[in-house]
Amino acid sequence: MGGQRGDPHRDERALGRRERTNGRQELVRTGPIHQPQERLSAVGQPDGPLPTVLGLRAPLDEASLDEAVDETAGRRRRPPEQVGEIADRRRAAVRQDIERGQLREPETELAELERDTTPLERVAPPFPRISYTAAIEKLRALGTEVTWGDDLGGDAETLLARQFDRPVCVFNYPREVKAFYMKQNPDDPRTVLNNDCLAPEGYGEIIGGSQREDDHDLLLSRIRQHDLPLEAFQWYLDVRKYGTFPHSGFGMGLERFVAWMCGVPHLREVIPYPRMLYRIYP
Repeated sequence: MGGQRGDPHRDERALGRRERTNGRQELVRTGPIHQPQERLSAVGQPDGPLPTVLGLRAPLDEASLDEAVDETAGRRRRPPEQVGEIADRRRAAVRQDIERGQLREPETELAELERDTTPLERVAPPFPRISYTAAIEKLRALGTEVTWGDDLGGDAETLLARQFDRPVCVFNYPREVKAFYMKQNPDDPRTVLNNDCLAPEGYGEIIGGSQREDDHDLLLSRIRQHDLPLEAFQWYLDVRKYGTFPHSGFGMGLERFVAWMCGVPHLREVIPYPRMLYRIYP
């Protein structure tokens, strides 16, 4: 039963339970927090016990709770990691996959595939970085007719990647050729804060990612600009309205990555159930 009016332990039960640690009682948060409501609304509802979320285990009186919430809010309101730092993580992941999964252990398998491992052995950080604008200039100098604002097709990606002996990261693509949820570049509103990783030897994009748009109103305008059904993305907008924070994400094309590692000429050869002329399912 809930606490009666005037129950001195009612608020205590709402916050959590008391535990005895080192001879003193501590209030450990286990349930939803309602005070201070205005502070928590700026942070978003924590997932799990508050000491775990806030990274502390101290007596949570009102003053220490306010301080902890303020600290977490400040931490979440910091500017997000720059695209270059995310690219560093990707490069490290690619290098690690090569070393652990392709060069150190299954060398015999690569030999059976007649894969020349020399290009893979050159894959070592740092990876080159080039902006989309600089990539367009380089491609035009190589004789292509691509212009600023065009998406980079397979031929353009292949030609660009062949100018490097390791994966190259292309960042800040035009806003109009990328997904609506990518965050607009504050330094150049024509572009977004994204980063595509192109594999060498003509294998194209193997990783694509971006910072996600965390501004609710701007995201709503982008959905309308792309003429997308608002009802289908209402949950996505609600995430921005109730507790979002700056964040990024990326995805790897597994089949493309495997094709590059194995030196396979066509993507369908590394797909478990490729679509063929007389087979669609499975």
